[in-house]
Amino acid sequence: MSSQFPSNDAQSRFRELLLAISRRPQMYTADGEFLQVVTYIEGFINGAGYPQGQVNLESGMMSFARWLAQRHGVDWERRRWYDTLLSYCAGDQSQATHVLGSLYSEFLDDQT
Repeated sequence: MSSQFPSNDAQSRFRELLLAISRRPQMYTADGEFLQVVTYIEGFINGAGYPQGQVNLESGMMSFARWLAQRHGVDWERRRWYDTLLSYCAGDQSQATHVLGSLYSEFLDDQT
């Protein structure tokens, strides 16, 4: 049995949640706006109780931000994960919401 935490199952469920939010953000927030999506995700992470420093759900998804910056040449400099995502999307909040799930899925695939 693996000692990885969070478990592969938890990572898979979180991946599926982000994919679902990206597809239909208005099902999870009042109007589907990017900052509401960010708030939902941050609340989920904080409520899940995962320790900081893990590959998945790391302190506001900082490992995702670092990966996005390295993989796609986005300036990171320890910014919040959603600022890095917005930079990747040239400030387009709608696009950032739309691509979040697929980018996060790529991120997890690169971690294995």
